[in-house]
Amino acid sequence: MATAPADVADRSRVHLKACAERLRTAGPAPKTAADYHVLGVAELNVGNLDRAVEHLNKAQKLSEEREEIRYALAAAYSLKGDRDTALEHLKASILLRPENRFQARHDPDFKAISADDRFQALLGPNGHRPRDASN
Repeated sequence: MATAPADVADRSRVHLKACAERLRTAGPAPKTAADYHVLGVAELNVGNLDRAVEHLNKAQKLSEEREEIRYALAAAYSLKGDRDTALEHLKASILLRPENRFQARHDPDFKAISADDRFQALLGPNGHRPRDASN
């Protein structure tokens, strides 16, 4: 294995240290529902469900009529295994934006609650999700 010249290795270490310092520096604190929503979805996407719920609940308190926040909360609670709370938020998101029922049909985040009769009722008469071929 070839090694880098000493000056290149030293510059790389300095650059790496600067990058690490920058990562430790916190960005601006979230202030708006949109800020908390973005943070919540980011945490949801990496599987940090408790942090996702924390940020998304703050977003909802700031803006209760945002369907995307309620939908994300439904997904997070579904993944956490809290069926009742997931269904409550999904119902609210569908009332705010009926198109969410179509999105929920194909969203893998709702797999854990997809067999629940209440979930099926929220999706409407054609609400049955297609069966996964691997089942």
